[in-house]
Amino acid sequence: MEQYLIFLALTPLALAGSLSAILLPRMVHSYQRFAWLRIFTYVQLLFLINNVAELLVRDGAVKQALAALDYLYIGSGPSLWLLFSLEYTGVRHYKS
Repeated sequence: MEQYLIFLALTPLALAGSLSAILLPRMVHSYQRFAWLRIFTYVQLLFLINNVAELLVRDGAVKQALAALDYLYIGSGPSLWLLFSLEYTGVRHYKS
C-alpha cells in the first residue's frame, strides 16, 4: 500500500517534469526539430495519466482495460526512443 502512496506523492513532480519537457523546448526554441522526442514525451505523459487513473478507479473492468493500455505504452517507449536516437544521430536520414 505504501508504494501506491509514494507513487501518488511523486506524481505531481513527474507531471511537472513531463509538462516542462513539452513546454520548455517551445519557449527556448530548441530541439523542436526532433519530432520523435516530442512524441516520446507525449506518450510518457499519457502513460503517467493512465497509471494514475488505473490506481484511482474502483471498477474492476475499467482497471483491467487501463492495465491493458499500460502494455501499449511500455512496448512503444523503447521503439520511440530508438527512433529519436536515430533521428538525433542522423542515421535515420540516409539516402537509399
